[in-house]
Amino acid sequence: LTTTERLIDSLLQASPNAKILLTPLPPLGHFPRFRQPLAGMLRRREALFNQALRQFCHHHAACELLALQLPLTPDALASDGFHPSAISYQVWAEVACEQILALHVRT
Repeated sequence: LTTTERLIDSLLQASPNAKILLTPLPPLGHFPRFRQPLAGMLRRREALFNQALRQFCHHHAACELLALQLPLTPDALASDGFHPSAISYQVWAEVACEQILALHVRT
């Protein structure tokens, strides 16, 4: 089992009917902080990781991937050019809330 699978199994043992919302990687390769060739490598790794998360969720009914598309605007990042800004955290929280509420309605 992978670390993710062990973590999910532990969560589901503690709460068997839980729905687990996983967050994709943000678009790291598009952050202005990273230049080529690192930016290109980060884009490829991000795409592979997010595809693996989608497949994981497809095979694990208790898991769902958060439909998160963070903005790529200058105000989307903190002053360090790497961490999310307050605006991005707000978007992240709103998307998560909407998806959690939608899950609640489906059950």
